[in-house]
This record gives sequence, structure tokens and C-alpha cells, in this order.
Amino acid sequence: MPVTIWLLIACGIVVIATFITGLVYSFSGVWERMDNSSKLAARERIRLMQFGCFVIGRRVVVGGVQHFVALALGPHLWMRRRDFGINYLASEGFPSEVASQIEGQVMARYRLELSDDHNFLDGVFVPFRVEFSSEPPRVTAMHAQRPVPRKYRRIEMIVEEKAVTVSSGVE
Repeated sequence: MPVTIWLLIACGIVVIATFITGLVYSFSGVWERMDNSSKLAARERIRLMQFGCFVIGRRVVVGGVQHFVALALGPHLWMRRRDFGINYLASEGFPSEVASQIEGQVMARYRLELSDDHNFLDGVFVPFRVEFSSEPPRVTAMHAQRPVPRKYRRIEMIVEEKAVTVSSGVE
């Protein structure tokens, strides 16, 4: 057989294996952040949905939203967070001109691992530091900071929703 046939077969096996491991290691659900003493942090909740090895998520914050995009391979999750909302970014200390420049940019990375019981994500959070000038207000640099330990607990599984018909008994 030609090399291209073997290459296509190998790619097909990799794709199928990736989607099968996505079924075995499910990241879909609502995850709540825990601090180092195993107490729940200030209600930081992330809703994640998984499609094979691809994971997307969302967290609503006052004045904006955080979007998450991740790649899952086995129990490992590599995730990036983008922040949206001028009001949210302004509440984080950015002038509105700078906030409009960094809106939608990657503001953090996560490297997490799913626990054996599939109820915890444990790993590191890498925030980005944004440097900016005052006159004129503009972003001068963005740097990844030192990784910080981060742990999440699954508080809700997301399963495929099915339509349910409820009858009041009146025709």
C-alpha cells in the first residue's frame, strides 16, 4: 500500500482514539474553585462542555464574561481564558482605553488533571500581567506570571438534555 494510505489510516486511528478518551475522561460539568484549605473559594464557577478532545467553557462575571477553550488528552486539560467586557476589565483596574485593547485577549492559562474519581481538577493557573502606559493609554507588554496552584471540584454533571412534556390534565 502507498504511504498516503497508511498515513490516512494512522490519522483515523488517532482521531477515533482521541474521541474515545473524551468519553472516558469527561470534563463536562460545572466546576467550583477550591482554595488550599479545601474550602470553596468565592463562588468561582466554570461551566465546561466537551466535544471529544475539545473543551469549551464560560464563566459570567459582573460586567463581562470569561471564555475558556481547552484541549483534553486523557485526564490532562490545557486551557486558556479570554476575558470580555469593558466594565469587567475596568473593575479589574484597567483604564477604559486599555480595557478595549485587551478585551478578548488570553489573560490566563491552566494546566489541570482530572482525579481518579473524576470529581476534581488539580493543577496550576498561570495569570498574565498586563503592562500599560498612562499617556497615551496603551498596552506596552503582556507577561505570563508564576504558576499558582489551583483546584476545582465538580458540582454538577452536564448530561444531554432531553425534552420532557408535562401535561396539566386539561385538554
